[in-house]
Amino acid sequence: IYGKNGGKVEEGMGEGVYDKLKERWGIIKEHLMAEPKTPAEAFARATVFCHMDCQSLNILTLPSPDSSSGEAYDPHAIKLIDFEYSCFNPRSVDLGNTFCEMCECNDLKPDWDKEYPQGEEATWIVERYVDFQKPGMREELGEGWDEFIEGVRIEIDKHSLLSHYGWCFWSIIQDDVSHIDYDYMLYAKIRWGGSCWMWDRVMKDVA
Repeated sequence: IYGKNGGKVEEGMGEGVYDKLKERWGIIKEHLMAEPKTPAEAFARATVFCHMDCQSLNILTLPSPDSSSGEAYDPHAIKLIDFEYSCFNPRSVDLGNTFCEMCECNDLKPDWDKEYPQGEEATWIVERYVDFQKPGMREELGEGWDEFIEGVRIEIDKHSLLSHYGWCFWSIIQDDVSHIDYDYMLYAKIRWGGSCWMWDRVMKDVA
């Protein structure tokens, strides 16, 4: 793979990265497109409208209106912008991408171990997402709730690989065509590194 000025991507991302990515894409594609075996997989893989770039620079808080206007104001309200990459996808692709964006990707210094939602933090996020999307499911599942949430969280982690691969290739392309002064090849390297970190966590028993 070549970037701007004919520079080989492998020089920054390791030899054989293209072959490894091609191999891993084949494995993850077959695994994630298989028929869901559990309610958690069915929920996580359901196709919904996704933002696909839900990160800090695209989430705005709303200014308070003039007190004399009489307008209602919710201090917790937010507004999403930049729907350039929006599309229909499995919901876990969007959630996995958001989990990745909670790391310092924009500043080119993510710490996947410390910043990627895990444990109680990840459970907290998934529970509130499911409560909003499927009111009453918590009561419906009863004792099966925790197992369901853990299953959805695992699916999000697996689908986060698609986020890494997508943005990795996006960066390689942008390095060749964009006039913006940004280290796209470093970003590609970072996202490839993130995919390797996640692969070792969730796919080693599948591959």
